[in-house]
Amino acid sequence: MNYPYPQAPAVPTRRGPHLAWLWVGVVVALLAAASVLTYVVTHLRSLEAGDVPPESGPGVVTIELFQGRPYGVYVPAAGPAPAPATLACSVLARDAARPLVLQDWDGGIDGPVRTEFDKTWTVVGRFSSPVDGFATIDCADTTSGLLVRPDDDTYAILGVVVVAGGAVGLAGTALAIVVGVLRVRRRQDWTQGSWAAYGPYPPSPMPYPGTPYPPTGYPGAPPDPNAVPPQWWPSGPDPR
Repeated sequence: MNYPYPQAPAVPTRRGPHLAWLWVGVVVALLAAASVLTYVVTHLRSLEAGDVPPESGPGVVTIELFQGRPYGVYVPAAGPAPAPATLACSVLARDAARPLVLQDWDGGIDGPVRTEFDKTWTVVGRFSSPVDGFATIDCADTTSGLLVRPDDDTYAILGVVVVAGGAVGLAGTALAIVVGVLRVRRRQDWTQGSWAAYGPYPPSPMPYPGTPYPPTGYPGAPPDPNAVPPQWWPSGPDPR
């Protein structure tokens, strides 16, 4: 006997956020990580130079220099700071002295005044190192104190890049995770809803009297020698 099947439900057309959003999140996270890594690689020498600690002395300072990197020159803040053009400084390295040209500088991110070695200093200017390695900086008329330190603004910029890149990377990662989870859940709901629409098979439209099935189990089955005598069914005599 043929049982009627329920009509298949309409297939949902929406299964969560579009897959493109997942890839957008992945690409954003990768670009953020690549930006931070690129900045570190391209500014590695600047970061290495900025890691050198400042040095001070009575008019003469010995410090490790990196060629081409900027260094700030400070004097004690107790008196007026001389103009960069009026302060005569030189660098001594490998038994050779070279003059240094100081340029106007506002102290960078740290400002014109800073505290080092329990003393307050004010900036005079900065110079670009002509040598590589340890060297002695000598500035005239600075017997009261001289401070030389590397321009470490690169570290501050790196901090901004890392924070911004980390925030963007986390946002991209979160977007990819949320989209993936929503798509999986929508797909599960869609699958369960499709099968649930069919439901159980309906009962037979012509139930057998007394028992749900003939004595032998189904219509048209071979006679069972141990069965009861033939019966009359609503549709006529027993077909056996």
